[in-house]
Amino acid sequence: MFAPPLHPSLVHLPIGFALVLPLILGALFWSIATLRARPRNWAWGVLFAFLLVSAAVVAASTGESDAELLAGRMAQGPIRAHEEAATAVVTSSVAAFILALGGLARTRRTRHLSMALALLASVGVASLVLRACAAGTRLVYEHGAGDALRSQPPL
Repeated sequence: MFAPPLHPSLVHLPIGFALVLPLILGALFWSIATLRARPRNWAWGVLFAFLLVSAAVVAASTGESDAELLAGRMAQGPIRAHEEAATAVVTSSVAAFILALGGLARTRRTRHLSMALALLASVGVASLVLRACAAGTRLVYEHGAGDALRSQPPL
């Protein structure tokens, strides 16, 4: 029986989180900076950034498992390019999360600086996610990763 790979099913969650995170952090930063919301509301942005990190780590680890299934079935260059893009997403999402944590600081200046940097970092994460998506799309549609997985012998 054919066991479908997990990565294609799970990878869409961190993509969605990464594309929405700048909007959430931007709205929270604006509302806190203009005194429309209390600084403690930034915790929602920190939580969302943590969810992104968690989802990105799970997607990357399932991608590594699925890449092992492709070993010997297709060229390793496109797989490596997608893995490197995914590593950049995980690393940058961790950085954005750490910066978002700084938004919970007690002093207003530190808090606002950390919020602004977390917002900028989240835009960078979104950009890197789009790069990883492009590499994954090439992997499936140009290099036939889906076909290579379907052609594997039953378990």
